[in-house]
Amino acid sequence: HGREPDASLEALHPEEKIAILTEGTGSLPWVAELAKSMGNDVRVFVCEDLTLESEQIREIEHSDLTRIDISTRTIVLLIKGSITR
Repeated sequence: HGREPDASLEALHPEEKIAILTEGTGSLPWVAELAKSMGNDVRVFVCEDLTLESEQIREIEHSDLTRIDISTRTIVLLIKGSITR
């Protein structure tokens, strides 16, 4: 808590799917930089308050990550390319 992850942005580039447990808006600049570095085809999903009545899941642009307010119970998913069911 309160610090950037030990993994470097470069080490995470090859990954197709990444889930990040945030601690509110403080970690979003790092997440935004990671999403941007993954390329133009990365999709960003903000999953807030999962299993609670206030649960919210939304897809946003990586550039919006530094402009949004989020719950302290948030997971951000970064997914390259399309999502198949």
